[in-house]
Amino acid sequence: MPPVSADDPTAPPLLLVTIPDGDAVATVEDNVQKAVAVTDAGTGDAVPREGGPMLTPVGQGRYLLAAPAAKAIALSLEGTGWGSVAQWLAGQAGVTRAVAVDLADAKALLRVLDPSEARRPPAEAVDEDKQWNLKTVRAPDAWQKFERSQDRPWRDVLIGHLDTGYTRHDVFRFDDAGNSPIVRTDLGQDVLDGDPDPRDPVQEDYPGHPGHGTRTGGTLAGDLEDTFLGVAPGASLVPFRVTRSVIVNAPLGSRDARLDLGFQAAVDVGCRVISVSLGDNAFPARAVGRAVDHAYEKGVIICAAAGNYIGPVVYPALYLRTIGVGGITRDEYTWWGSCRGTSLDISAPAANLYRPTTELRNGRLNRSLYGDGGDGTSYATVHVAAAAALWLSHHGPRITTMYGRTWRVVEAFRDVIRATARPIKTRMADQFGAGILDIAAALDAQLPDPDALVYEDIKAEGQRWG
Repeated sequence: MPPVSADDPTAPPLLLVTIPDGDAVATVEDNVQKAVAVTDAGTGDAVPREGGPMLTPVGQGRYLLAAPAAKAIALSLEGTGWGSVAQWLAGQAGVTRAVAVDLADAKALLRVLDPSEARRPPAEAVDEDKQWNLKTVRAPDAWQKFERSQDRPWRDVLIGHLDTGYTRHDVFRFDDAGNSPIVRTDLGQDVLDGDPDPRDPVQEDYPGHPGHGTRTGGTLAGDLEDTFLGVAPGASLVPFRVTRSVIVNAPLGSRDARLDLGFQAAVDVGCRVISVSLGDNAFPARAVGRAVDHAYEKGVIICAAAGNYIGPVVYPALYLRTIGVGGITRDEYTWWGSCRGTSLDISAPAANLYRPTTELRNGRLNRSLYGDGGDGTSYATVHVAAAAALWLSHHGPRITTMYGRTWRVVEAFRDVIRATARPIKTRMADQFGAGILDIAAALDAQLPDPDALVYEDIKAEGQRWG
């Protein structure tokens, strides 16, 4: 790559920078400004003059560096070439990747910011009859609390999704090249089979629950206007394929499930929320508990399903350091199939949900299938995980300022959703947490005093019952 000079006629590349931690963006931007200022002293023509940000957000923790800024940085690096700019950016704290992109790709990334192609605010695209669950948890009211909700500003929070993997369902808006603005395949992985691609290999003879990750992930973050919206539409979903069956490790389930590796990987790539719609009705391996403890100490909110049909709450929802989620019906009664117990924190829709689903036809995956009949606390759980992402995004840096990246984030969220929950219509309400999830009320609630939060000192690694 040739060196760069102030009169170099070659147009600089556009650089795509990945910064998963939203709190690090301001620091990176400041460092870019300082690097540009060095060049500005001698070659001012290389510096942007509009006064706007030099890092333009394009969703999913990714930013485009302004081309004039790239040229200015290259010059400040003593003319070592455009590749040095990417290397310099990759060395900044909080940056996980920096790559060159061409103009066509940049325009595709920016299309959601183009006023001529603006998406409608999500609340305007909800079919309240089919998607009654959104109204039940007041998700549309929550979306309206964000400026420019059509741009899905809650994309800044990464949600780890531990399940059977993903498929290229239309609800995730995959293009022909296999890219999605929702599913972060670049950060996820298949820890079950040691594959970097966590895609669900849906097959006729699939042993377990094929497509479960698509059904739950779509309910959480699906975003297909006039067709289907998730509870946090367009959210950044990081898939980790950890099992083939929703029953994990127990005698009747998948004996090779690896929740421990999934939890650890999700924390490592910067997920601030983890959704796990899986259950173990036996004693899980101690490694699973250790991974939960690690996430808790790092302030990662784990939302876990109560389980279905067997009575008592299952692991990992039974761990006191997770957010345990029970199920309710459209009429706001407890769902009969939901497991129950005092370890649950909250309840959400779990019966006869309309959701995206998968089906093989002549050996090919149908990418546009939806339907009723979604039962289970798996669905309730993703409602709460979506609420956690919306809550974190709504309050932004204030969360880190008040609580750091510590257990206090988990306990603050737990306190807020419990304090703002609505009553369930049942005599067994004490077995289903504080009540029904109300996302809009949770976003409106005052953040708890850090000193008033209570540390959960019962470690998951050693917990054997609730």
